[in-house]
Amino acid sequence: MIRVWKSAASKSVFISGVTFCPTDDIEYLRNGDLFTLDRTSTEITEVKDVPYSQFGDEQNNSFPDADAFEAYLQSILVTEELAVSGKDLYCAYIQSELGLINQTTAFEPFFIRESLPNVSNGVWSWTVPEDGDYEMTLSYRWSYNNTTTTSFLAHVLRNGSIFDFPLHIEPKDSGGTGVTLPTVVNGIVTINVNSGTDQFHLAYGKRILQNLTKGDVETFKLEFACQNASQEATIYNATISIKAIKNRNV
Repeated sequence: MIRVWKSAASKSVFISGVTFCPTDDIEYLRNGDLFTLDRTSTEITEVKDVPYSQFGDEQNNSFPDADAFEAYLQSILVTEELAVSGKDLYCAYIQSELGLINQTTAFEPFFIRESLPNVSNGVWSWTVPEDGDYEMTLSYRWSYNNTTTTSFLAHVLRNGSIFDFPLHIEPKDSGGTGVTLPTVVNGIVTINVNSGTDQFHLAYGKRILQNLTKGDVETFKLEFACQNASQEATIYNATISIKAIKNRNV
């Protein structure tokens, strides 16, 4: 059992057998039932992807579920000082390093090559832990094998109807040796093909999700397509993360 608590005297956070540090030197990440505790001032991750069931409080009391442990973390990490400074704490993320190619003009989901927490058919469901504003960040590495004036297309479809981070770009990349990856058709991973280019690009963006309500479920679907069929729209890896904004600038 890994005990996590905050000292009332020193205001430091203790992780038994691992480390202790000031409250503003640690942040957490949640991936389904798994939690990562990371000191921002070090180059290592102190506790990575550990189930909530393996954590306890100072008296070694366990937590009934992941939501209860997350609420406990928030209670010991969010202090008056952090609220004033606007310190941000990560709440959740989805990430995959398994690339995928789409050769069609139909938008296809990216997060389907592996079993990921809270993901169904490429759609990630995230439950809002508390009322407030949140920052969503997206990053992914992509390429598009084309010689004509056609574009790589991608976006995050949020809650089934909102298009975040739309990308419509014409790279004209067709030289070099690409990477052999599976293709996706109608949401199903199929045959392997080559991405057809050695030119790679990084997409990155942020946006604020305002006035979210505790208990509501937000859904996110990263999807991509070719403007013309029989070309290779490729995403090699991608991350979507959500973090709470504890102090709004007004």
